Amino acid sequence: MSRKDIVVIPHGASERIIANAMKNALRMPIHLFDPFRGEHDIAIGNIVDVMDTCGFKDEKTLHKTLPNLRYSSKGSIRMKDLVIFPILDVDSYKKEKKAYITGNLFRESPFRDRIHPIVNDTDLDAVLIGLGYPISTAGANKTATYHSVFDSMMAEEYIQLSNAIKTVSKQSNLDVFIDYCLSQKPEFQGKILPPF
Repeated sequence: MSRKDIVVIPHGASERIIANAMKNALRMPIHLFDPFRGEHDIAIGNIVDVMDTCGFKDEKTLHKTLPNLRYSSKGSIRMKDLVIFPILDVDSYKKEKKAYITGNLFRESPFRDRIHPIVNDTDLDAVLIGLGYPISTAGANKTATYHSVFDSMMAEEYIQLSNAIKTVSKQSNLDVFIDYCLSQKPEFQGKILPPF
């Protein structure tokens, strides 16, 4: 199996922390697309515009934006190993949720077949708190608790997290992202099947 280029489009700081923690725990490249450097959130309501204006116009532009992604100078698909995971909260975008989850929101994107939307309803904090994770929702404390929970997680603990999220599948499909990343590691191939 060839290694895939995994790109995460995080909603905000919490999603960035999880993606970076998984990158470290699994020792695999997970590329963060964070054009605002944490100063603004990416949401269901603005993700298409953000992608269009900040690097996802086409494969050549994305390669300039994220130069560590593999890129072939020949062929109709130049980034064939690319997998994109926007990890967003529903927040106030209840009406747009279905279009986001089904991928219909990205129908005009040249990357539409490589985008796998991850959603947390209403938000990631609520999902994790509901599962018993000690997440604070108060300002600077919030990021500290995410670091405290996720920075020390080992690969096996991500399996436990994925299994827990499967029990609240109407609230979150974050397990799809976790399982996909785990399935790319040789030690988990055959044990964790890729979700798509």
